[in-house]
Amino acid sequence: MVNLILIILHLVGKGKASIFTGFCNYHDQNIFQPIEENEYRLNDLKQNYLFAYRAFALAYYERHSTFGFMKEHFQIKKQRGDNTEEIEQKIQFYEKHLNFIENLRNSMNSNLDNKRFERISTEVLVWPRNYGVAATSMFFVDKDVQGKVINNPLYYISPFFFTIIPTESNTVVLMSYLTKDKNRYKFLKDQIVKAPLDQQKVLISNILAMNVENFFISPKQWNKTLIEIRQLYTEILKNTMGKEKPGIGHFKKLNIFLDID
Repeated sequence: MVNLILIILHLVGKGKASIFTGFCNYHDQNIFQPIEENEYRLNDLKQNYLFAYRAFALAYYERHSTFGFMKEHFQIKKQRGDNTEEIEQKIQFYEKHLNFIENLRNSMNSNLDNKRFERISTEVLVWPRNYGVAATSMFFVDKDVQGKVINNPLYYISPFFFTIIPTESNTVVLMSYLTKDKNRYKFLKDQIVKAPLDQQKVLISNILAMNVENFFISPKQWNKTLIEIRQLYTEILKNTMGKEKPGIGHFKKLNIFLDID
């Protein structure tokens, strides 16, 4: 695991760090034009859908890349005569997951083509400061703030689309989900949106550290964050990524959205 504390960060511009562009230039220029060339508009269904779609596009690419690496690893072990039972089980499990992802892709594309943007619902946080943080990701929330299980991999799982947008004077957090699963994600409004601002920052910091790899932070913000907080973030990332996670907010001291001047 890379030690984030030792990384020397470099400034990059919009379109480089802020939001993933995961398709060819044609699709980035056309499908995502309403979010690339325009400022975020609160409660704009189309923009909210496109941000969720972009998070899905990144996840789709990442999962297929991971599956490719798994198959290569299997072939290497097989050629060496190693025991391949464990990795074969992982491949079988991942194939089932990719089937789910493929069905989701078909659904997302159909909704996009037919402008059914209401099929994605979004809870929004707007903080009155640009913290120099950007992120986009799709994952499956393990537990809510109170520790209640949200997604059990043995049953139906529901994707969560997560985006942080730094604007000129604000930080916008988009928490999106399939509208048909609104009951599952009602905790977002009850436990996060309605929380005090300082608590919101802790909760979103927890979500980032436990779930999001496609994450960017300005060098100024990161370098002025307390070393203890940077160490905590790194340890959480190392110990929870790809593993069972505690409830959102479990790490009560984690807050990377500090008012640093």
